[in-house]
Amino acid sequence: MNGADMKEVDGRSEKGARTKKAIIKATMDLLVDKGPGALTAGNLAKQAKTSKASLFHHFKNMDDVYIAMIEDQLDKSRLAFKPSEFRGLEDFLLELGSQIIEANPISRKRAAAFAEFYVLSGHNKKFRQVHRALHELVSDYLEKTIATLIGRRLVASDRPVIGALIIALEGLAVVHIVADDAKDLANAWTWTVEMISNALKQRT
Repeated sequence: MNGADMKEVDGRSEKGARTKKAIIKATMDLLVDKGPGALTAGNLAKQAKTSKASLFHHFKNMDDVYIAMIEDQLDKSRLAFKPSEFRGLEDFLLELGSQIIEANPISRKRAAAFAEFYVLSGHNKKFRQVHRALHELVSDYLEKTIATLIGRRLVASDRPVIGALIIALEGLAVVHIVADDAKDLANAWTWTVEMISNALKQRT
């Protein structure tokens, strides 16, 4: 392959990456602006300014699109919450909760849309695979981060604690959308963090 051919291949690769990124962004934008019901191939293609053929060239099916959106959101969380930036587990969990509780109106709208999608995915066969993938991705992210912060690998007996943390985060993400008193939420989250931290310490 000569230099001109290589440049052509690189150009197509860059264009493909941009299109894929645009589709992922369009998925989140549609979810926030119009809700889960708007997440159709036709709407996504229109929002991303591409074609349905292009959409399914980059993604095998709609589940893959949804999962890519979830992974993109988690990647942003990983960048925002690096374990090395926290003093320990409680510091990390308190900041995680604080980011939810003190979210600005735009972030609250995004959280509300994502929460609706998550709940719907658990009750709708159409999204069932996505729900499982979301749960696994969140669990994996939390397990790896917590293992780094407590300085040991998590074992089977730790899994109920991780499950309780995910349930608590899900509840916080939904309740904070309509809560009037952020102070009460912050106090409840501080108590939750203490319970989770103590439970993991007892297992060391």
